[in-house]
Amino acid sequence: MEPALAPNIILSDGAIREAGTNKISLIGTFNNVNARVFPFNIGFFVTPSISNLRGKLDRLKVAIRVEDKSSSLVVASAAIEIGSPTDVKPSDVVQIPMPVACSFGSAGVYSVVVLVQNEVIGARDLTVSPVTAAPDIPT
Repeated sequence: MEPALAPNIILSDGAIREAGTNKISLIGTFNNVNARVFPFNIGFFVTPSISNLRGKLDRLKVAIRVEDKSSSLVVASAAIEIGSPTDVKPSDVVQIPMPVACSFGSAGVYSVVVLVQNEVIGARDLTVSPVTAAPDIPT
């Protein structure tokens, strides 16, 4: 059996799942973070799109890790268990918005890693940059 895959991992400020339609609205998607001071604390959502699952999902463990790529240290993590009342086909895509509270100790490149049943199924980079210019203030 082929392993689960996370071909898409979206970062956002917020996520809303609509009642009835089950559609997800992601608010304020982003690819990098700018910080004025370090450590920099931020909360955000990680929404992986997971495919290649099969059958009824019963207590399927999904986890997110944010790792400092320079040291491999985990700076944040989140985990949930999901289930489904009906069978899931390998071609189905399951989107799971997960909140993450993170503290970045320094600027750099971090890796957002998605795990299913403790196996890595996808990852993406997140660059954290220092803000070095003063804000433009009209005079």
